[in-house]
Amino acid sequence: MPDINIVAQVSDWLINKLCVIYKVPSVKIDINKNLSEYGLDSLNAIAITGELEELFELELPNTLFWNYPTITKVAEFISSQYNL
Repeated sequence: MPDINIVAQVSDWLINKLCVIYKVPSVKIDINKNLSEYGLDSLNAIAITGELEELFELELPNTLFWNYPTITKVAEFISSQYNL
């Protein structure tokens, strides 16, 4: 069961990150929309994955955003790993 606090933290962090990278207002970010629809490419995906690893002190797969293509799925995955 995902930790709701971690899910919220990851979701908020990713929303803010997308807003900065793609200059999109946060109200335009749908946490259940495929991140590739916002323009997420492999370079940004790897960079963001690295930042998430540092933030949560986890080792995450380089394919994180392809295996878990929405903010919700990424947040739930990180939460499940964080609680191990």
